[in-house]
Parts: sequence; structure tokens; C-alpha cells
Amino acid sequence: MTLLRPCSLALTALLLGTGTGTAVEPLSEEPLLSPNLTSQQRASLLLEPEFADAFYGQVDRQYLTGYWKFKPEINLLERREGKVVSTDPKMNKAPATDAGLTQGYFKPEFDASAWTEIPVPWSWNIAARPAAEKAPNRIAFSGLGYYRTSFKIPKEKRGKRVIVHFDSVQTESKIWLNGALVGEHVNSSADAGEYWSLNRRLLLDDFELDVTAQVNFDGENTLVVRVFDDGLPILENNPNDGGIVGAVWIDFRESVSFSDILIDADPNGDVILQAHAVNNGAEVKLPVMAQVDPFKSNSYTPPAQARAATLKLGEVTFPKGESDHRFTFKVSNPVTWDLNNPSLYRLRLTEGQRILGQTRFGFRRMEIREKQFYLNGHPLFLLGVNPGAREQWGSRMWAFNKSDWLRQGLKLYKDVNLNLRRTNNGPSTRICYDICDEIGLLNEEDFSLEVRALAMDDSNATAALIAEVKVDGITGSDGQLTPFGKSILRKWMTQLHNHPSVCFLTAGNEIGFHGKEKQLADYMTAFYNYIKSIDIQKRLVTPSSGLTIWQWNTPLPADYLDGHDYQNGDMGYMDCTAPIASFAQKHWKRIYGKIDKPVILGECGGYQSDLTLRPDFQALLKDGVLDRNAYVKWANEISTQKKGTKYWDFLPRLMYACFTGVRTATTRESLQDTTAKLYAEFIRRARRDLDIFEGLVVHDLDPSLWGIPCKDPFLSPEQVREFAAQARKNREFLAERQALAPLAALPDLHDRHRFAGEKLSVNVRILNDQYATPEKNLIAETRLLATDGTVVASAESLIPEVTEHARIDKTLTFTIPPETPAGDYVVHTRLRRGEAVVQENASPFYVGHLNSRKTTVTSPGKIALYERKSINATQKVLSSLGIPFTAVESMEGLDNYEVLIIGANSIDLSLSSEMSKVKAWLEKGGHLICLEQRREGPVAFAPGYSFKDAGDMLFADVIDGAHPTLQGLRPAHWEVWNGDCVKSDGGVSASAKAVYSHYIVPLPESVIISGGNRAQYRFCKNPIFGMVTGEVKVGKGLVFFSQALATSRYGTDPIATMYLRNVLEYVLGSQWTGERATAIK
Repeated sequence: MTLLRPCSLALTALLLGTGTGTAVEPLSEEPLLSPNLTSQQRASLLLEPEFADAFYGQVDRQYLTGYWKFKPEINLLERREGKVVSTDPKMNKAPATDAGLTQGYFKPEFDASAWTEIPVPWSWNIAARPAAEKAPNRIAFSGLGYYRTSFKIPKEKRGKRVIVHFDSVQTESKIWLNGALVGEHVNSSADAGEYWSLNRRLLLDDFELDVTAQVNFDGENTLVVRVFDDGLPILENNPNDGGIVGAVWIDFRESVSFSDILIDADPNGDVILQAHAVNNGAEVKLPVMAQVDPFKSNSYTPPAQARAATLKLGEVTFPKGESDHRFTFKVSNPVTWDLNNPSLYRLRLTEGQRILGQTRFGFRRMEIREKQFYLNGHPLFLLGVNPGAREQWGSRMWAFNKSDWLRQGLKLYKDVNLNLRRTNNGPSTRICYDICDEIGLLNEEDFSLEVRALAMDDSNATAALIAEVKVDGITGSDGQLTPFGKSILRKWMTQLHNHPSVCFLTAGNEIGFHGKEKQLADYMTAFYNYIKSIDIQKRLVTPSSGLTIWQWNTPLPADYLDGHDYQNGDMGYMDCTAPIASFAQKHWKRIYGKIDKPVILGECGGYQSDLTLRPDFQALLKDGVLDRNAYVKWANEISTQKKGTKYWDFLPRLMYACFTGVRTATTRESLQDTTAKLYAEFIRRARRDLDIFEGLVVHDLDPSLWGIPCKDPFLSPEQVREFAAQARKNREFLAERQALAPLAALPDLHDRHRFAGEKLSVNVRILNDQYATPEKNLIAETRLLATDGTVVASAESLIPEVTEHARIDKTLTFTIPPETPAGDYVVHTRLRRGEAVVQENASPFYVGHLNSRKTTVTSPGKIALYERKSINATQKVLSSLGIPFTAVESMEGLDNYEVLIIGANSIDLSLSSEMSKVKAWLEKGGHLICLEQRREGPVAFAPGYSFKDAGDMLFADVIDGAHPTLQGLRPAHWEVWNGDCVKSDGGVSASAKAVYSHYIVPLPESVIISGGNRAQYRFCKNPIFGMVTGEVKVGKGLVFFSQALATSRYGTDPIATMYLRNVLEYVLGSQWTGERATAIK
């Protein structure tokens, strides 16, 4: 038996097991394939080679995709009380013997007609069931199983070497052909460690067997595969994938053939070629030619100007066995590969009419000049995406471009104006990179290490799926790469090498979470040096995508720097840019002394809307309307939980508190509207304001969120294409496409409310992130539009020249006509080329009138105002509205007043000492209005309640929209109040636009407006919800809390002005009877 070198990492004798397992019949209680599948559904489960193989139809290959016979022989898993567990965790190797070996399952004459069927490729513990069947999508099987199939070889293939290729068999396998044992294989995960995800195995665990001596050219051939996998680890009740999970095919090759063909093709046409050769006969000299021609396929059409070339490489000596060869040559006038014109060439190494080997490549060069990326001599700003795990969800055949899903999804990335895809914890499958090559989508590629998922307990606030990186199998005690480490990195590099889309490499994802800095630093240094020594293209390398820079100290070799940071952590959703920029600058400078390399933000943005629309939120709704009592109970319960929470429970709650709010959770459509607006706003802010970065990679943005059901294994190619067409009309897709437009005029976070007659200035940054496309005579324009599209006011400016990678700032100012009616409008900023609109942005805007209505207050009695003399903001409001009051300096004589107003930020030490008097007065029937207080601590006059720092929050969540204090206001008005943005540390802070900064906890059932916290935020701890406005009863008295930052904005912000008027009319009028207030017990 012969296991060929290019795909082998571990060739072992048959391994002895330590356990026996349980012999089982096919699992009838958990069938792999539902008996209710239609013939069309069964056919749709099969992988289509034309979608999975870029060289389909261009290589001498026979595919073995189809239904194979399958028999589960030993099962190591079972369900106990609904939980999948291993019956023998110590059995981690295939047993020495089993019924299949003793009964001869591998013999051609064995009758396997009673066996079940399984698609190949497929995971043996993923069930295929129609959606109507409610059952787990994973079956409790892993252990030992047998696969059988038969095939015929065309007689004209006689004389060729017959090579059986397995993309991925998990984890141990023995292979028989026509009854003869032809090979054994143990996957690299056996060396790498206990957990290596299937995504990595699909690229790094392929192997080949030369079966020429065993094949029958005159009839049927029987192929049998014995597979063992222990199913561990079992994560979230899902056993690890096992079985033949990768494609299987037969290659027919010449007796002398090339493999591992590596190419470096410079844009000027210079080519360096390295290749490994296998000669199955005696030493021979052959005249070798290099045929370079534009690559063509059913899915790819080359540029018309690309031309073919034939070059003589000379007479080459091939010794018997294996040998390595290096060639150099030049191609005249090649068409370069780039983002706009991804020109691909095919290289065939030939001898006469015989093809000795072939590959595909592109002429391109990625480099760094003066802290900027350059592709083929043109500056490049990276607009990237980290899809997360969804690309591989559902049927694992999606990883092989099942039904053309990957192609359609990746094309959506291009259409939404992204130019880079980050392979988080990569690699992906070969076809994924092939598609990126064909559509011009760059890749940043993580090399993934073993990770150990951490358990969650009271002392561990770390996410259950943020895992500990292990490098023990990659580097030794001396800090150098082990033989296994070198072999797996070489294979990884070989698989990726000729893909022109792969331009950036990292040693792993978010390395450094769990200490061991010396060992991890040694690994990342060794990774960098080794990759530089074997990659003839000299790609750009960084130590880690998302190095944990806040706790890292060791400078590492790097071509560029990659950090991860989010706007949805302890930061508001729009004022994130200053904290992100200052965080990055502070720590990169601390580590390296200075920043002299390009820096990218390798993860940013936020998790998308599907995380917010979770069942626990849906339970708060009745017929799409929020059940306030259910909401308050839920919010208070999770706010007071002391224990850490699981990562995937923590995230949606955080997104709710800091990103979307309950007002968006009523329907999928309303949620999409809000998420689209907020997410696009963040992208605009980050692109506009984060000067330190040369690239942004938004996280977990996946085509499934635009409407492609990637978990459905039964979709046809036609259905997938229709879903992709619909995705281009999706609200979030359209909003993100505008925000990511490479040529854009991005407005600042301008004021959203103005009075008629005032001026509005909008600072606009014009960006040209188009590849190799300078512009001239563009027009930046800002308009105020009525809801019917009528232009109320406008301003524009001509920009004569916008070079590549340009950033140009313009201020556009117009006056809102005094006669403009009060109401909602839109500030519409756009970039034009003549009259053609290139890019546009829309922001909600409210126009008010300071004296639009009279404030009618019929006070129930005398009003006392306690306000610190240094502030006087509340006095000014009351005076302007003609409300009579008496300013008091203490609570003495409080019984002489029916109403007490505590002014903004006026609960000081002096007043705190008199709170017992206030409480006693309330209990007798007094009415108290407490305006916004920036303080923490108990609310002495309302037992059980406390002021709490929430951080500067840019939106509040309307819970009771029908409350009189919200007359004329909509939920959207509670986002981004007026205030100046401040440029600092390479970013912009918008804290001055906060709607509230402190709130009151816990939530009473009479809450009107609630909010979450960004202050005191802790990873994997629940958010704390609090009251921004609301009312309570204290004895016979009433308290109205208003923590909205409205008082200082009165008369300058129409929304704050309208709200404060509403509050005073309500609490000083006859409506405030206490029927809406919650009694304090």
C-alpha cells in the first residue's frame, strides 16, 4: 500500500484501543436520514462536483460523491436525560478488532445490502430531516463505522497511476480496495490535540493512496473504509463531526507527475516556480514545458486582454521516487490580479501531450509602504468581514459550496462593498479560496491552534467559547517549532500558497487570553520566521489576529498589527471611536515603543440582529406589544444575577442593553430597520473617524442575516440564487452597502434636533477607498428633506480632485427657514458625480419651535425649588415657562409646599442630610419631581432605590410610549441628543450627546423609559437595567424621576425642550394622580 507524500501528516500502524464500546445495530430511534425524505431531497444532499472543484472538467478525475453503504459498528455515545454523553471517554483510539474485521466487511463478496445509506461527504452524526420533523439535528453516534461503495474505471485509463483522494476522514481510517488493505491514516488532530474543529480538518487532513496495483480495469471495484472517531469534545450537546466528511475522488496521473506546485508571480511577469515530483519508474530525463493560459470555467471568465504563453523549462532529470525542482521564467504583459479585475491564469507543466501537473495563480503583489497597504502599486484600505462560524453551519457540505451557496454568499460580500474576508480560526475549504480568487475578495487567514473550551463557574467570567490556546504540539520546550509544527504549517502554506486572494497571514485568533506569554511569544516568533522562510510570495504576517494587547508585553516580529475591539462593550454604539482608537494607540505604543506599521481593527462592529431577537425577548411580547410587567420582571431578574452567564446568553442581552433595545424586538422587520440604521451608523463612524487604522473588519456579518437560510441542506442551486437575489433587497444589506461604499461622503455625528431659523453645520469627510480609481469634480451635498422628499434647505461643495486613499474634510452649512413647520425631517448627505448619486446617507432630524405651544400649568399648590446656586438651570426653565416657585436652601418648612422640585445635579451633602424630612413630607402626601442627578448611592426618600452610573448612553428605551410625558415624542427621538463631538486620540468622542448618564435601579413597573449600562460593564456578566424616567408612590405622596439629561439642553435641543415641558405640565397639572405609579413597599 502507498500513501502519497503531499497529503500525509501521520501514517501509523493499526492503533490498539483501550476500550471496547458497545456494538449496535443502525440507530433506528435516531435515523441519520429521515424515511420521509423525498427523492428530490435525497438527491439534494449530494455534493455537486461542479460547485466544489474549481478544476471540474479540466483535470483527469472521477468523483465518488454519492450514497455509500454504511454500518455503525461501535457507538460510544448515548443520551442521558436529554444530554449526549460518552459511554467510554478513555476509548480514544480504534479497537484492534471488531465484528467488521472478523466477518470480513471489507471483502467484495460480503453482502452489505441490509446496511443503511449515508451521503458522502457527510458527518455521521448530523441528521437530515424535513423541517416538519421536530428532533435534534445531531444524533448520538460516534465510534466505529464502515463505509462501502463500488465504482468502475474506464479501460482507457489503463497505464495511468490511479490515486484515491480523501479530503477528510474523521479521525482514524483503514481503507481496502477489492479486499486488499491499501492504506491507513490518522488525522493531524491526533497530534495537534483533543479539539481541532472540522473546518480546519477539511483542508489540513486530506490524504491520497496510490491503488494502481489493486484496481480492476475490467469490472467493479469495491472500496471499503473503516472509520473511528470518539465524538469528543461534546460542545453544547453536539458531538464532534465524524465519518467521511470530505469529498472522495480518483485522480489519474502520469508515471511522472508534479504536485505541491508553488508559484510567485510578480505583476511585471517574473515567475518563480517550485514543484515536488514523483517518479514511479526508473530515472528519466524529460523536456518540460510551462503552458500559461487564461483560466476558464463555467463559473469564471478571464479578462479579454489576457493572453496565453508557452515557455521551455529545459530537460529535467527525474530520479526514481521523489524530487524537488525550481524554475524561473517571465511572462510578457500579464494581466494582474486585483479587486476590480481578478485575472487568473492556469499553469500546466507538460511533456509533449502529457500533463505532468497543473495549478492556478494570479500575478499580484501585496506590500507595505509608509504604514499603508499597497496592492500592485496602488494604496489599499481594507474593508473586511469576519463571517464567524455560519459559513459552515448546517450540513457540513456547505463548506464545499453545496448548491453554490458559498459562491453566492461571497459575492454578496463583494456587492455590499467589502474587499476582504477574514478566516477566523481558519482555514476554510479549498473551494472557498478558489471562489475568493475568482471574484477578487482578499483573505486574512488565521492558523488555528488547539483550543480548550472553558467551563463557566462563579469564579470564571470568561466566555465559554473563548478558549485557551495550546501550542504544546506546535512548539517544543526550546521555543522552536516541532517536526509536527513544521509539517502542519508547511501543509497549510502549501494549500494556500497559489491563491492570489490570500494576502495576510496570522498565527492564530486572539492569542494571549490565558497567560503563558513566554511560550506563546516563542510560538508566534517561530511562526513568523518559518512562514517567511517557506512562502516564496512573502505574504504579510502578523503574530495574532486580535492579540490581547491590554495584557501583552512582548514585542513580536510583525509586518502589520491587528487588534480587536468593539463598540458594543463598555462603549456606546456611536461614540465608540475615541475609546477604540485610544485603546489601540496606548497598548501598541506600550508594546512596540512606537507605531511604525499599518494597524487594522480585525474585529469590530457588533453581533447582528438575530442575537437580539431571542426567545426570552419574544416572551415579553403579547401580540407584538410589550408586556411591561413581564419586561420589568425579566430585566430585574437578570440585573441582579451575581453569577456569570454563558457567552451566547450574555451577547444578546448586551446587544439589547447597548445596541438595539426592546422597541426593536416586536417584529423581525422592525428589528431589521433599527439594526440596519445602528450598524450602518457605526460603520460610517469608524470609517470616518478612526484615523489610526488602515482597515476595519466587521464581525459576524453573514449572508444568512440577509435572508439566505444556510442551515437548510435541501436547497437547490436555483433556490440559493433566488435567496441571494432577495438578500440584495434586504434592509440591512442596503444600509451596510451605503455605509461601506468605497467612494463616500460620510457626515459627522451632527445634532439631530434644531429649532427653525437656526443654522446646521454638517462636517463631511470624503473618502476614496476605491482600488486604483482617482476621481475629479465630485460634489458633496447636504440637504434637509421633508418626509415627502421636498428639499427644505441645502448646501454643497465642489471637490476638484479626490486621489486614491484620499481623506478630505468639508463643512456644509445651511439655515433652516424660520417658517419650517415643526416635525420630523431627514438630513440627507450625498456624494455626486455630476447629477449621478455615488453614495448617500440619511439621518433622522427634528425641527422644533421654541414657542410652538403654550405650557399650561395648574399647580396643585405652592412649589419649592431646591437647586444648587452654582447651577440655576432649573430656575431658568421654570422662569421661562412662567411657573411660580420659591427657591429654598433647606428642607425646613417643607410642609408649607405641596410640590418640591429637586433641580438637576442638586442632591449634595447638605440636602442628603435632610432626606428624612423629605421622606416624611412625601408620606404625608407631597409631590416630588427629581430631575437628573449625576450621582451614585441610595435614594434616601425612596427606600430600596439607588442612583447608579450607567455611563454616557446615547439612547434610552421607551417602554410606555403612551405616557403623557412623551406627548409628541417617538422612540427614535430618544437617540443622540444635541452636543459637540470631541476629537481625541485618533478618534471622536460623542459623550456630550448622551441622553442619560445615570439611572435608577431597580426598575419599577411604572417605568416610562428604561436603559442599560455601559459603565461597570464586565465580560459575561449580565447588563443592569435601570429607570431613566418613571414615577413611584411613597406613602401618600408621589415621586417623578427624570434622569434624562434635559435641563441643561432646554431651549437648545427641541426634543429635550419638548420633553421637559411635557414633564412639568404632567407633574404640576391635574393629570398626576398616582394611578400610574408603583407603590414602594
